[in-house]
Amino acid sequence: MDTLVFVMDTLVFAMDTLVFTMDTLVFAMDTLVFVMDTFVFVIDTLVFVIDTLVYVMDTLVFVMDTLVFVMHTLVFVMDTELRVIKSIRMRWVGHVARMGEKRGCIES
Repeated sequence: MDTLVFVMDTLVFAMDTLVFTMDTLVFAMDTLVFVMDTFVFVIDTLVFVIDTLVYVMDTLVFVMDTLVFVMHTLVFVMDTELRVIKSIRMRWVGHVARMGEKRGCIES
């Protein structure tokens, strides 16, 4: 009878050990799932950051293109204004040259 009780106690101990081992494995699997979920969250966050950086870069490219357009427009306008000023000055010089002999402004 003592041997039977000893065998039964040993079986109960073995089953308790198996249950503890299974609980430990479940905890380990839960930990792995948590780690995987954390990695997925980190990857999603990185994708969001990259998308945001791409949007910012696209906006900067648009701003730079706009600035280049404005600079080209300013160069064109300045060139046109310089031509007009030069033309007015040349007409004035011609006018002064023609008027000089008549009015005595320029002595030759």
